[in-house]
Amino acid sequence: MSRTFEPSTPLEHRIVAADQNAVLATLRALTVDERRKERAAVARLSKLMKASRFEDRAVNGVKWVGRPTDEQLFAADTALAVCGDADDLASAGWVAGDALVALAREFDLPGLSGFADAALARSTWRITDVQALVAAGLIPRPDSDAYALGLLALADRCRGRGRGEIFETYFTADPGLADVALRVLDVEGTPELNLASLDKYAANYWGPKLLSLCAEGRFSRDTLLSRVLGTLSRDWPQFRAGWFSRFHGEIAPTPAEMAPHTARYLALLSSRIPPTVTLALEAVSALDAAGHLDAADLARALVPVMASGNKKQLDAALKRFDAIVARDPGLRETAALAVCGGLVLDAPDLLKKILDRVEAWGVTDAVRVELEAHAPGIAASQRARVAALLGEAAPAASVQPASAVPAVTITVLDPSRRLATPQDVLRLVEAVAHVFEHGTDVDTFEQVAAALVQRAPLSEDMIPAFGPVMRRAGRVRTPIAAELARLLVFVVEGRLTHRAAFTDLGESPLYGVLGDRIDGFIALAAQGHGLVPLASPTHRRGVIDPAVLVERVRLHVGKGAESPVDEQALALLRLAPGADAGVRLAARALADTPFTRALRHALGDDVATDGDPMLWAAAARARHPGTDDPALSPVLPDDPDGARVAAYSWRIHHRTHAEYDTYHFVDLMVDVEPARQARPMPLASRRHPDPDPELPYYRTWGWLSFSGQDEGLVHLSAAIVPSDLSAHFAEGARAIGNNLDWSEARWQDRAYLAPLLDPTVPPGPMAQLLLAVALAGREPGQTALAVDAFVAMWATGRLDEAGLQETMTRLLAEGGVKAARWRKSFEATLRIEPAMADTVIRLVTALLRARPEEPPKDTAGLLELLNEQLAATGTALDAEGRAAVAALVLGGRGKVLQKALLAA
Repeated sequence: MSRTFEPSTPLEHRIVAADQNAVLATLRALTVDERRKERAAVARLSKLMKASRFEDRAVNGVKWVGRPTDEQLFAADTALAVCGDADDLASAGWVAGDALVALAREFDLPGLSGFADAALARSTWRITDVQALVAAGLIPRPDSDAYALGLLALADRCRGRGRGEIFETYFTADPGLADVALRVLDVEGTPELNLASLDKYAANYWGPKLLSLCAEGRFSRDTLLSRVLGTLSRDWPQFRAGWFSRFHGEIAPTPAEMAPHTARYLALLSSRIPPTVTLALEAVSALDAAGHLDAADLARALVPVMASGNKKQLDAALKRFDAIVARDPGLRETAALAVCGGLVLDAPDLLKKILDRVEAWGVTDAVRVELEAHAPGIAASQRARVAALLGEAAPAASVQPASAVPAVTITVLDPSRRLATPQDVLRLVEAVAHVFEHGTDVDTFEQVAAALVQRAPLSEDMIPAFGPVMRRAGRVRTPIAAELARLLVFVVEGRLTHRAAFTDLGESPLYGVLGDRIDGFIALAAQGHGLVPLASPTHRRGVIDPAVLVERVRLHVGKGAESPVDEQALALLRLAPGADAGVRLAARALADTPFTRALRHALGDDVATDGDPMLWAAAARARHPGTDDPALSPVLPDDPDGARVAAYSWRIHHRTHAEYDTYHFVDLMVDVEPARQARPMPLASRRHPDPDPELPYYRTWGWLSFSGQDEGLVHLSAAIVPSDLSAHFAEGARAIGNNLDWSEARWQDRAYLAPLLDPTVPPGPMAQLLLAVALAGREPGQTALAVDAFVAMWATGRLDEAGLQETMTRLLAEGGVKAARWRKSFEATLRIEPAMADTVIRLVTALLRARPEEPPKDTAGLLELLNEQLAATGTALDAEGRAAVAALVLGGRGKVLQKALLAA
């Protein structure tokens, strides 16, 4: 029980009254020892007041009534500053600037000694108070990295227009600041506070100031250059190091000024930071041209650049080697050995330049050894060239493509895909814990939920085993785990709990479906019949064996158990297709109810259509996956994935938005017919978004999806209608296709790709669209999964190559993707499965026909990939491919590659 704070000393009374003059008078009347004795009480009061600014809470059993005023806080910190030590003075943030200086001048503040370090440890923004005290001569200037970091913060405190003048006032008030200004070059800073981030997000005050101080003679240009080079040698992260590379350019040293630092520039050529290497290359080029470099030293220093993988830097290094050999022909072998380091790269145009130089400089025994070492991994188009340099015969094709792949015959009811319900309590508890940890494992969730419902009510000897997972039930943080926890709490304790709110994951209709389903599980468990829920899967990916469902229905009817309509509809939607006559015969023996009649229709029987339309719509989807139900289309409402299967179309929409700048947006719009109706929907129809004329681009917004923004729910959406995943893939294409540049971190979107890896999932137009856009994504993990799906679909005979060609060509023609991303994904594909070379060749050839008169950017990259794969397979372009290449209107590197392909 907390108590309300009541002041007990004269000083506390005056602080609560916010009487600053009275507080100062009281402090003046106290001796140093008396002030020290007041310190603990004042510190407690200051802490309590600050804790009460934004919320009503107690500190050590004491509560402040209401919210303290600014005047009260200032009075409390004044007393704390006068009575406390350095840490107290640092925490007395309401006393700052001129007020702090005035207080320090009047009182012999015990906290002044050590204040700078204590204040800067709390916040670098306290540098303004430190500087005020230093300028007033009240504390000595610190000589620490924390102080140097604080100097960076001076610029951060001067954001906005006209604040440059404020920055200058620090130097006017403290002339000695100019003598330590170079210290800002010595600290790397923090992710939020460093020279690069200040330059980008605040203002570049420090760069111009250092140059002006140098011009004033406060330090020499050589000193400034030396400090910058010293920092660059530390290889700080690229973003931060990049500022120093740019600042070096602003210093603009002459070759004569750089000459004393020659060794440092040569050392920077081995930096792991690309901008630093670029700077070093420019510097050594100028130094070399001015005669300040030894040719042999330069040749040795350039070796790391050849393995860097940066094409521009490699080009620059090759030109330096040309100059080296021209000046000293005796270094030809040294240069040839050095440039061979670039043969590890997968860049045929650069490899050709390297081999041109090796051939010109001569293949000595040492160079031959290097060429032989690199020969196995060299790009296919250059292997014959390497063989010729080695005096060997041209190698045979390295890849044996496989165009025809037999389809995998595994079915959704294959025994290897059957789900096994945990048979004992310990295994069940382990499975619950697994779902709590992995809220994306939908199959295990379904097994565990079914087992809990079937075992309810638990016997007394079982309950203790659930203790560990019960303690975690209230702390799980994903929707599927939270709903399982709700069921667990009821089964173990008989206690009903509310659904968790996941507002940070967006609106999710599927989470509502899941919550309703758990409510149904709880109701079934409460009946205590020992039954498995109707829609619990028997096989992976949500599939139910028709024979098992018929038996479940018989048991449910026999015990008078009732299930919600949504559970009955889900059971129908999950039915595996192809029920045999024996299953239909068993279904005819069931008691006649609306559900059993819908079930019989789903299994292929002819039954009178009456009852709940949601059941019959589900039966239509089960009986005719992917097609219309001719019997039910005339009698059921016209909903997508009701009696009529949803039909999809897509388009690319370009738009611009102009405010401070003009921004261009590319939207992937996926439309569905028939349009969803504004009334209670069949379960399968709910997967489609509401058409809304007020939101013309609603389909591009992830938070308006059926699944929402949780990865587990995305996986669950694929188990709603396992026989037809078109709606799931359409939603995935929208989500991934409108976030290709990863403008928003949407880690859950990778889950849309998971079903493509399953050999039982047939592809369709929406699967092809999803695969095509995912292969063009920017996020490496998501794109890698798309590549795996591409290979898996090919390997199991599920890849509709013609459909994928058409989809990708249209996407490229309409400006929906970047060709360079596809090239990168194709290269990754061929590293995993080289036998897909023919498939990649045909896809690339099709892409060349997208816009021949105005080829997309990086068409040259596609031509280079095509050239490499033709060389790797030992094949040539067919007539159709030659026509596609010949029709391209290209220039530059693309024109060169075009001619090479047509001449092959």
